[in-house]
Amino acid sequence: MNLVKIKSDLSPSISLTDVAVQDKNENLKFSEMKLDDEKNQLRLSLGNTENHLTKTELLRQSLEGDVQRLKLVLSDRETENQVLSSRAESLTSQVHDLENKTQSLTTTVERLNLTLAKTEQQESAHRNKVLLLLIILKYSVFDGRLLLTH
Repeated sequence: MNLVKIKSDLSPSISLTDVAVQDKNENLKFSEMKLDDEKNQLRLSLGNTENHLTKTELLRQSLEGDVQRLKLVLSDRETENQVLSSRAESLTSQVHDLENKTQSLTTTVERLNLTLAKTEQQESAHRNKVLLLLIILKYSVFDGRLLLTH
């Protein structure tokens, strides 16, 4: 009788323990499913992040290439600007030299015009003297003939 009583006392406790273990087992399975879902979400998020990182890296490399090309273009432009600046300075110097030569030539032409005008005046004065001398000579010769015929 004691054995029966012990067995009947154990049956309700075993079934309570079984229920508790089953509940715990279900809770663990539910927790495992939640963890599996979370793990899958994390894997998906990691994949998305890696894709984004790859795209970002490609964009960075592309932008670095653009920066290098722009640096080359800028260097070429700076060189071109230096060449053009040197050429402009050279041309400006040539213009100043030509302006100075023009001024010098203008002064020379003015002096030559004054000299020419003086020479023309002297020539005119000499012609007048020659004409006067010719007239005087003509009258002298004429007067001499008159004297000889009288």
